[in-house]
Formats: sequence, C-alpha cells, structure tokens
Amino acid sequence: MPVTPTQTSPIVRAQAGDAGAFDELVDLYSARLYGFLYRLTGHREDAEDLVQEVFVRVVRTIDSYVDDGKFEAWLFRIATNLARDRIRRVRRAVVIPMSGGG
Repeated sequence: MPVTPTQTSPIVRAQAGDAGAFDELVDLYSARLYGFLYRLTGHREDAEDLVQEVFVRVVRTIDSYVDDGKFEAWLFRIATNLARDRIRRVRRAVVIPMSGGG
C-alpha cells in the first residue's frame, strides 16, 4: 500500500504544503524554542516575537530543508541566527548621549 501524506512526518507533509503539518511543528517545537530564545535575549516579548519569526522563516524555506533527521538542529540554527540579528540591531540602535562640554 502506498504511503499517504498523513502517514509521513510533519516535515515531509509541510514540504508538500500541508498547513496542518505546520501546526504540528509549532506544537512540537514552540515551547522549547521560546525557552531557548528567552535565554538568549533575556526578554519575554523578544522571545515571543522571535518564535513567530522562526516559524515564518520555516514556512518560507521548508522546501530547501533536506530531511536528513536533523530538523531540530536546522530549526534552532534559524532561531540562533534570528536572535543574533535582533541583538545586533538593538545594540546598533542604542544611542550614547554626548556630554555637553564647556
């Protein structure tokens, strides 16, 4: 009997465009991603935003993922890169006040 999309992993189903599979991936990984991103950023709101950004990136790039059993590593690499980008942007945005000399 041929394998149907519902019998395959949520990753394969997501690559086939199954929206329910993306929901499964969110359910499986969002709490761990949140904890990881909270530890990196130290801010609840940033961690929540970044979790959403990670899954948006996954939706956009899932076709490029080769299912080699390392999905979690791929997912957390996306999270790490997005967090680093956010931290860099925040650091650049910090304005150092100049003292009024004279």
